[in-house]
Amino acid sequence: MIVPMPIEFMLIPLVLFGSWFFSGIETGIISLNRHRLLHIVRSGSHRAKLLEGYLLDTQRLFGTTLVGNNLCNVVVSTLCGSLSARVWGPIGQSATSVLLALVILVFCEYFPKVWFTSRPIQRCIRFAPLLRVVETLLYPLSFIAVSVTRLMIPQKKEQGPFVTREHIQTLAQGSEDGGEITAFERLMIKQVLDLQLKTTEQIMTPISRVVAAAPDDPLAACLERVRGAGHIRLPVIDPETRACLGILDTFEVLTGGSPNPSGVARDHMIPPFFVNADLHADDVLPLLRRHRQTLAIVRDPASGAVKGIVTQDNILTTLLSGALPAAVKAPAPA
Repeated sequence: MIVPMPIEFMLIPLVLFGSWFFSGIETGIISLNRHRLLHIVRSGSHRAKLLEGYLLDTQRLFGTTLVGNNLCNVVVSTLCGSLSARVWGPIGQSATSVLLALVILVFCEYFPKVWFTSRPIQRCIRFAPLLRVVETLLYPLSFIAVSVTRLMIPQKKEQGPFVTREHIQTLAQGSEDGGEITAFERLMIKQVLDLQLKTTEQIMTPISRVVAAAPDDPLAACLERVRGAGHIRLPVIDPETRACLGILDTFEVLTGGSPNPSGVARDHMIPPFFVNADLHADDVLPLLRRHRQTLAIVRDPASGAVKGIVTQDNILTTLLSGALPAAVKAPAPA
């Protein structure tokens, strides 16, 4: 059946627009800012909800755009070939094929991708209903394409939804703007998330600021040092090797009976609990609780040198650093 030439002339730009549309909106949706889109979805936009659905199930998007784009390219090639053969003959058909290839590459591939990605949310939202209509029309073909792909490529085990730190911060900011949480609560959420980016070395008290004892220090002198510092646990540091030999818990010493004034620190110390300096800061508190410790010695994972100590106070001070006065931000020496 030969299609009348006037109909061919009308169909060619329509099909080229279809190729332009499928190429551009696929790239535009993939490049969407998910946090901005989520904000628009929460405001009640039906079109934004459609786009969110395509992002959550990209096989729907790729199945529709793949089938639609290929159909448009095949149809426009057939129409142009038929039209040029009837008007100009074989030579015109060859020239038309070259010209059509350039038109598709420039105006139906490169240009729409650039246009949609320059302002993806505004432009994808505008065309979201059209994509939904086309998806419904092409569903039988896209379903076959997606099913064949799934048979050829084994699917990975389904995973739960992945929530990023930026996603949580966006939700917290939106909740604060809506009056659901206070500014202090949003700040605490941010501080907890930022704690994941820090290491133990960044929140510890440096060893140079730590009140410590030597192995042969008299127990009476250690107790006097504790009274002046206001801390009940002293790391026992070898003055020559600078290694931590143990922890002097003066509370245990005092509650265990009258201390021997002639005793020394090494006689009453307990084994130290070590953590590496590159340990994630948010792992410190669970580790302390699991081993029933309140103080950990931070050491270099390569050399084993003692770099400082970390306690629950260090973690709490880090979490509250954005809300406390400057005078109490720094962890006090232990």
